[in-house]
Amino acid sequence: MVLPWLLRTWAFYDNPVYPFGPPTGEWDDLSAEFYFSEPASSSLTNRSWQILLLPLAATVLGFEGGGDFAATLGPLLLLLPPLLLLVPRAANPPTGAALRSLMVMAGLGFLAWAGLGLASVYGLATRLSYAHFPWWALLAAYSLDRLRHLPARPLDVAFIVRTVVALILALTLVNHLIGTRPREGAQTIEGTTLVSHYLEARPLDYLLGVIDQQTYLENNLGTTAWMFQQINTLPEDVHILFLWETRSLYCDEAGGRVCEEDTVLFRWWRDRRLYGDGSAEAILNAWRARGVTHVLVWETGRQFEFEGQVRYTEEDFAAWEGMRGLLEVVWEEDYVLYRVPPPEAGRSFWNQARAWAAAVSSVPASSNR
Repeated sequence: MVLPWLLRTWAFYDNPVYPFGPPTGEWDDLSAEFYFSEPASSSLTNRSWQILLLPLAATVLGFEGGGDFAATLGPLLLLLPPLLLLVPRAANPPTGAALRSLMVMAGLGFLAWAGLGLASVYGLATRLSYAHFPWWALLAAYSLDRLRHLPARPLDVAFIVRTVVALILALTLVNHLIGTRPREGAQTIEGTTLVSHYLEARPLDYLLGVIDQQTYLENNLGTTAWMFQQINTLPEDVHILFLWETRSLYCDEAGGRVCEEDTVLFRWWRDRRLYGDGSAEAILNAWRARGVTHVLVWETGRQFEFEGQVRYTEEDFAAWEGMRGLLEVVWEEDYVLYRVPPPEAGRSFWNQARAWAAAVSSVPASSNR
């Protein structure tokens, strides 16, 4: 089952377990250092107990969009598989063999999840282990089915478990219909999952032709849709380097326009260690040599990374402020588009003033994510 994916990855990257193992393709030593080496201020000690308590910790502590797990994992996968210790085993040998195989695969999935958590500060994220969940789901379904073979006296365990499962499913449905969730960018909990995920997204309006694509994108992407609209008005020979923005789908690259997204949100950190002495001038010269004409910065993403990413240093912050003084602002909203000036151009008075103001302003301190 896994072999086709390993072969595909091997064909693309010369490494079946990419990005693990030796650097290949675009994954170099700096990429591995950023994601897999443990910084001095890392929280490995703090998360080691979470690794030992998987999947209990993921179920209890996980919440959507935050924390080490960054996902809400329902209790059923935690509740049902352990019931295999109570239910009678199937007398059918093929069923027993299939059950043992499922248990082996589920166990390997746990070990892989724990290994990712040990390898990287990002490794505990539940979404990275979704591929293992079908094994646990099958074990849960088998346990629930075998409950019917338990005696009803003196305690009807099957009835109690089925009641709990029904209650969990009912509460999940209620939460989807009327529950609340944090909206992206909001400081308070607003709206409901049904409204924010479906009704306000207006997918039927778009499919039925009530609204056009741009209206749909603005309704769902906000300033990101506006940004792409502005990007697509630039000349077709521009090369736009994205910083702290992974999305480039709606950039119209017809005619030669290039939009180079910041795929894993570490371009600034990597370029600081890749080019010359890591100064703003050295990085800018390297960008020019690659043909970059503009730099697009998602300020929300930059602030989030500067404040929460433990690998950024004070030197990284200072170099970025220096870079802002070398670039020329084209427009500025939540996104800022800069123009890369030619090498012979001197600093304008405005850019010198920006650099001076940035130098005397406070630099955000990093903290554990």
